[in-house]
Amino acid sequence: MLGDVAVDAEHLEGEITGDAEGRITFEMSGQALSTFMRNRIGICVLHPAHESAGQACTVEHADGSTEDGAFPLYIAPHQPLMDIRRLFLPLGGEARATLTFSGDVFEMEDQRNWTDASLKTYSTPLALPYPAEIRANTKVEQSVTLSLSGVAHAPAPTDTGGPVTVTIGRAPLGPRPAIGFGLAAVPHAEDAVALLHDLLPSHLRLDLDLAEEWRESLAQGAAVAAEVGAPLELALMLPEDPEDGLRELGQYLTREAVAVARVLAFGRENRLGDDRLITATRAALDGLLPRPEFGGGTDAYFTDLNRGRPALAGADLATYCLTPQVHAFDYASLVETLPTQAWTIASARRLYPGLAVSVSPVTLKPRLRPDRDAPPSGPDGLPGQYDARQKSLFAAAWAVGSLKYLAQAAVHSATYFETVGPGGLLDADTVYPLYHAFADVLEPDEAVILPTLSEDALRVEALALRHGSRTRVLVANLTLDPLSVRLRGLGAALRLRPLDEHTAASALTNPAEYRAQDWAAGPVKDGEAVLDLPPCGIVTLETW
Repeated sequence: MLGDVAVDAEHLEGEITGDAEGRITFEMSGQALSTFMRNRIGICVLHPAHESAGQACTVEHADGSTEDGAFPLYIAPHQPLMDIRRLFLPLGGEARATLTFSGDVFEMEDQRNWTDASLKTYSTPLALPYPAEIRANTKVEQSVTLSLSGVAHAPAPTDTGGPVTVTIGRAPLGPRPAIGFGLAAVPHAEDAVALLHDLLPSHLRLDLDLAEEWRESLAQGAAVAAEVGAPLELALMLPEDPEDGLRELGQYLTREAVAVARVLAFGRENRLGDDRLITATRAALDGLLPRPEFGGGTDAYFTDLNRGRPALAGADLATYCLTPQVHAFDYASLVETLPTQAWTIASARRLYPGLAVSVSPVTLKPRLRPDRDAPPSGPDGLPGQYDARQKSLFAAAWAVGSLKYLAQAAVHSATYFETVGPGGLLDADTVYPLYHAFADVLEPDEAVILPTLSEDALRVEALALRHGSRTRVLVANLTLDPLSVRLRGLGAALRLRPLDEHTAASALTNPAEYRAQDWAAGPVKDGEAVLDLPPCGIVTLETW
């Protein structure tokens, strides 16, 4: 990883070699053409999270000593392995892999903190001061060698030519979580409010900074929420001495009879919410009826919760936000983050046993935060916190996968995206595919979550809900290619409605008409059906 440094290709060389003894070596060497400051220059090794978590290993340090260790099962807040010269990895039986590092001191971090699907071995150690100076003409050389020994059983080959099998379980995992959306800080047209009302969201999140003027934002947000028919989820940014602002907020909410489902309390400076802030917030707002839930944790990523670990004894729930684009932005990398979202729920629950876990908000790109510089606008002209793919079928397919993993991990509540605009579910002229995906999830009354298992989760995911005697399943193609899906565990009858490149025009411009049309009948034989999905296509089906 070379960082933000211009490199003359004539002065950088890389080579990958392999031999018959089972060794693969990756080498790089370069020479600085000028003096510059660097944070990190070096080779990274990514260890797949699913296969690595909880596995034993042995580390050889720079002084030749060895130490038995393990890849963390739950997400590690800090480096689980340090000072790595060699890493010995058992592969089962007598088989073993050895990674040998040279050219720098290597250590490991758990990238699941940011929902990346890997743990990463990298150099230079973060404990050393940085940025560090690289003088002109300095040579940088590194290598990593992977050696295999013993006999390991090769995994069964994956058949990529046939349908991807998705199995739907029957035992309920729990109730559908509360699902809401962030209130965009823009006016909401009457048509948009009506469409949002039809979605039946559990809540709408409103961010308020109590160190600044907040009454106008609250009045506007509460008005939209009342028209939509959803209570507010208040995310409060609190000053060091919050009591006066909280008392005024409580008086306002009581006087105006504002419905509040949840209050998340955070400090303005560190974006963390702890017992002190939660106690003050509860004292000022606990008189609201119906009684809201009170949460703390962080307004930033899971890693901030994992490393900050604020005391939450006075809270009802712990919260943090999620985005799949902290380190990468290609389609495949975004899909790989989906299973890792469940790891964050399990790890948060381990940090705070007995507390519910809330994820708020989930966004495609990192959010615009007041304590950070605004990200630059992209080539599409959108502000840096928004992704042009928000309007795409891919975003809807990704959201189905995200909902599946958070729901199956028993998240208590989840707040997704924004209501309207470039980070929302619709704009002035059309709804986005996301709108229909969430409508299909939120529509059934008193739904419970059923387990689903995809044999190839990087290509197909599914979310299943049971309501009454019926089961509703959203099946999403996560790729840019057409594919077939074999569904198992269906009832005797099947009806379905596709959302794809063939139906999108009518679905997005005439959402009410699209949703009111009759569902197509689908063939079922012995509880199975095979469906063809276009690129990034979604099919919602009901079976009974």
